[in-house]
Amino acid sequence: MPVDWCPNCLPTKRTTHLHLYIEYGIDLIVRGLYRVKNFLFQPFAKTHATHDPLWHLIVMGLKSVGIIRFVDPPDSSTIRNRSLIFLDEAKRRGIRVQAMKLLGQHVNDFRFFLNNRWHDFQGVPLVERVPPSNFDHKIFVKNFLEKNFFPIAQGRMFYRRSSAHAYAKHLGFPLVVKPVAGSLSHHLTCPVTNEAELDHAITIALQYQPAFVMEKFVEGNLYRATVINQKEALVCQKEIANVVGDGTSTIQKLVRQKNADPRRGETDQKNTTLHQIPMDDAVTQHLKNQGLTFDSVPLASQKIFLHKKPILSCGCDVIGCTSATHPETRELFLRIAKLFDLNLVGIDFLCSDITRSYREQQTAILEINTLPYIDMHQFPSHGEAHDVAKMVWDEVVKNYDPLN
Repeated sequence: MPVDWCPNCLPTKRTTHLHLYIEYGIDLIVRGLYRVKNFLFQPFAKTHATHDPLWHLIVMGLKSVGIIRFVDPPDSSTIRNRSLIFLDEAKRRGIRVQAMKLLGQHVNDFRFFLNNRWHDFQGVPLVERVPPSNFDHKIFVKNFLEKNFFPIAQGRMFYRRSSAHAYAKHLGFPLVVKPVAGSLSHHLTCPVTNEAELDHAITIALQYQPAFVMEKFVEGNLYRATVINQKEALVCQKEIANVVGDGTSTIQKLVRQKNADPRRGETDQKNTTLHQIPMDDAVTQHLKNQGLTFDSVPLASQKIFLHKKPILSCGCDVIGCTSATHPETRELFLRIAKLFDLNLVGIDFLCSDITRSYREQQTAILEINTLPYIDMHQFPSHGEAHDVAKMVWDEVVKNYDPLN
């Protein structure tokens, strides 16, 4: 009997969202505890800690009873390329890195040994293991950016369906509805063009979490800017999985040709950045909605999109465009990193033309990510590539140099 996977989570395979509700509740509790801790003890702090001593104590306690352990070297097939590129670069430099295993399974926590001590990090060496922050909370970021006069898609967070419908009348259609803390476009619906679609979109979002965001839909291309140490901004475009017709080949043949690229791994493969386009039911339905099938023959130079969302594991293209980015737009990304005072930040940005200034077109910063898939800049499908693993480790070594 086939498994009934949630269609709004694919390609992530889920049959239930109960754990997401539990995680949401735990996150609220943890954030509350840290607010109390900061209120009680921050006035007495003489320095600003760059790591979380509470996390270190938890790790040491769990390690002592065998719940977690550190492995060196880790199994590369079980680690996402976002982190794997830094493990490979560390090995080339002779820097020792260990990966954490929780109950025998790899998690996204690591540590490296430099200047006679271990340093904990999440995924990327510039991302230290610190207390929970609001930087990945969509509404906190949206409100903070708006307060500081950055371009955003106007919107709010809701728990109640009726309140969202009332606000929709104020905003006007089209709209976007998404979970407040979701990722990979899970349970996101856009564009929402009327009341009936809005009600259905809210239902989809509430399956994922008890809170959702509704915001104005902004037309444009999706770009990911990654800022390293508040001074280097790398930019790429994420384009929905597609094929381009040659006038004679079927869509099926064109997909197979594109999937033959050795840089593209399987849909669920972790140690790769680019993925093959799955010829599954979702793609079949998307083609059907366009009046097409896998046997259809597109015209020469006709681009056929095969999915609704630009997701890496669904075969989306990554187009490096750092040097093409307008200087004023690049400066915008640097100002965001400085505003949040982050060593590493990914910025999802919508605009029609990255070569034009953001001041000359409709644009929106959708959200920021403190643990971005930075490997997209190192392994794009098209355009310029950057050795981000080297760039990041250069910064890390400089940051921890006692003579610096």
